[in-house]
Amino acid sequence: SVSSAQTTHSLFSPDGKMIVFNRIERGARGSDASVVVTDLAGSGEVRVADGRYGKYTPDGREIMYVGETGEMFFARAPISISNGAQGGGPEGTVR
Repeated sequence: SVSSAQTTHSLFSPDGKMIVFNRIERGARGSDASVVVTDLAGSGEVRVADGRYGKYTPDGREIMYVGETGEMFFARAPISISNGAQGGGPEGTVR
């Protein structure tokens, strides 16, 4: 099966050291969207969660995003890529 990826909605972290973006993978089974973080050095990427429209909170500790169900979620933001950090996963929904 052949798949292709598209990157959209890139935004900087408040400190300007990281970038959060959407990766949309299109393949034989449809499309999957992920919120991904990378650093400016390009030393790697961390998949934060399934979803779209990731945006850092003003303090840079969390990333808000829209989940697959359309609800807003928060996830812990990775503080570095080179240490093999993993995404935080959903911590809660916005009410």
